[in-house]
Amino acid sequence: MERKGNYSSHKYPQRFCEYFNSSNGLLDSKALCLAADSKKTVYIGTESGLNFTKPEGGFGVFACGRVSVISVDSKDTVYFASGKTLFTCVNGEISEFQRFEEEIVGIDGKNTVFLITASALYKLENGKFVYHFETDLPAFGLACNDERLVSFNGRCLTIFAG
Repeated sequence: MERKGNYSSHKYPQRFCEYFNSSNGLLDSKALCLAADSKKTVYIGTESGLNFTKPEGGFGVFACGRVSVISVDSKDTVYFASGKTLFTCVNGEISEFQRFEEEIVGIDGKNTVFLITASALYKLENGKFVYHFETDLPAFGLACNDERLVSFNGRCLTIFAG
């Protein structure tokens, strides 16, 4: 259902709000993940692929299957995964980056980028993700900064420090 209109906020009394779905530009009406780069491009992962906002309006489309993992590093490289395949978007150009033996379930990092599958953690080194170590519990996601990594599996969090 497409809805347009204004909404109220305690700080900003009138702001415009517009809703998007598959009937007006998105590959799929269900967004699975979001990320934004410093140029204010928004990347939306869906069941059918990746959408991204265009400066002139509307959406760009990259149909590649389910995208549930997106991350943007400090250099505005966008990493997104569809199953076992990792893609990058650099200056608007999308390309396949690397394939893994298991489905990619998380990717994060600004200066140091990490990627996690159900059983292994990888670190970006010299332009390629290399095996870092095996995880003890199956992972469902990843969040990190330059000092800590946190993965989760639905039952508990695992914190990797240093």
